[in-house]
Amino acid sequence: MSGTSMDGVDLSLIKTDGKKIQRCKKNFFLNYKRSTKDALKRVTSENNFNKTTLNYLDQIITDEYIRALEASNFVNLCEVIGFHGQTLLHVPQEISIQVGNPKTIANKFRKKIINNFRKNDILNNGQGAPLSPIYHKSIIEDLLMPLPACFINIGGISNLTYWDGINLFGFDTGPGNCLLDEIVKKYTNEEFDNNGELSLAGKVNYKEVKKFLEDNFFKSAIPKSLDKLYFKKYLLDIDTNILDLNDKLATLSELTVISIINSINSMPNKIKSFCITGGGYKNKYILNKLKNSIDAQFYDLNSYQISSDYIESEMIAYLSIRRLNQLPSTFPSTTGVFKPTICGDIYTV
Repeated sequence: MSGTSMDGVDLSLIKTDGKKIQRCKKNFFLNYKRSTKDALKRVTSENNFNKTTLNYLDQIITDEYIRALEASNFVNLCEVIGFHGQTLLHVPQEISIQVGNPKTIANKFRKKIINNFRKNDILNNGQGAPLSPIYHKSIIEDLLMPLPACFINIGGISNLTYWDGINLFGFDTGPGNCLLDEIVKKYTNEEFDNNGELSLAGKVNYKEVKKFLEDNFFKSAIPKSLDKLYFKKYLLDIDTNILDLNDKLATLSELTVISIINSINSMPNKIKSFCITGGGYKNKYILNKLKNSIDAQFYDLNSYQISSDYIESEMIAYLSIRRLNQLPSTFPSTTGVFKPTICGDIYTV
């Protein structure tokens, strides 16, 4: 199974019936070539999604996946490959663009491919995201986390799953690492704020945080989802501010923290437990602030041999088997879809 960030390909091998998961302790990451990263950055910054460009990206992303699958040596061990592709654009309820060719991968490895997970949800009036709540729910149940519980995933965009034994809610809470990464890449030679060290050395400008939080997104009802480019206008405002680099990053990290806490506080019942995954787990500013601010038991997934780095790749594998077993993956309370919806297209050789 495979899943991507803008940096590379994550692979996870699991056994599942689409309900329970057995982890095989086999994960693999392949960093994109510099030329691939540059092409993705150029296209997304220009919003240039014409047919020629998409065909070109289809080819290079497919090649990256093939390279990763060959290097991992997982293919001979699996029956099905879940292939999310690389997301370029996500406009809730309208369009979600992923590149990568599942047919090429199916033909290359002679395996069944599950792909295009957002399409059916959008066709049924859903946001198309987040896809993860049903998978997060399975982890909450496997770990016997006290309910109500929240699963906080901090990737480029942060999303939250709430499960109380009856109600399953899922929605994007706001920016995760996407704005932080943009600033770090612009002013340093690094790709991200390593361990949140730059943010920890800065001071928060709460005036800027308040300006962010006045955006209509934070006032809108759930379920809701975001594209990572949504907050670009505010990023420009912070970047042209007289704040130094550390203060800019502290301010953006604080925005991530407050938007998550506000989201948890909006849930119908006070939570008793929570966990944190994604790149934000490694940002000590964000992680420590959340752990100290949320009055509930913290579950460190790494203590249960669940890698926070491979949550998305496991999730796509899980959703792939749900598709094969005709189990729904999105729900009215997680994406706003009309009815519980089976997600994904099947490609066979």
